[in-house]
Amino acid sequence: SLPLGSVKLKLGHDEVSDYKRELTLGDALNTTSYIYKDVKYERTVFASQADNAVIVHLKANKKGALDLNIAFESPLEAKVSPVSVSEEKPSLHQIAATVKNVEQEGIEGALTADCRVEVKADGEVKIDDNELKVDDATEVTLFIVAATNFVNYQDLSGDPVKKNNQVLSILREKPYKELLNNHIKKYQEQYNRVALTLPKSETT
Repeated sequence: SLPLGSVKLKLGHDEVSDYKRELTLGDALNTTSYIYKDVKYERTVFASQADNAVIVHLKANKKGALDLNIAFESPLEAKVSPVSVSEEKPSLHQIAATVKNVEQEGIEGALTADCRVEVKADGEVKIDDNELKVDDATEVTLFIVAATNFVNYQDLSGDPVKKNNQVLSILREKPYKELLNNHIKKYQEQYNRVALTLPKSETT
């Protein structure tokens, strides 16, 4: 397997205090919080099986105090371009990345992946060179989705852009709390199912 890429968040926060970071296995949530210039910032990240996306949620406890740049980087050959989703929703933007597979053991890589990072914020969102810039927000949610052209081992005619946009069209209509609850419910159902199938000696 090869890494598809990384989403980079640039907040410019240095010399923070009360920094806390934890991963809770009971609900599969990665949370980070700290104080910067008397403002508390919180970040929650989870990979949702229920909604087929990685969700990143950022929040400040002071209105309009959240400013950040969002970028995408890949170790593979990739074409990265920020795009505006629609004229009807001027604050809704994506980073679209087309990532090509690499040759391995003399075999040409035939897979193509599409990765999209969509930003939903209560502040101003705009394209800043090859990144997205968010200004004067209080809450920001990122939807990170990925798909390939793989259908089966003999068919690589899939449309990853169509797959991702179908998922995103559903995600953007759901409130963050609904996405969070969907994730926790699905994860705990899976976790409990696995726990029940383990021998008793392995669960004690």
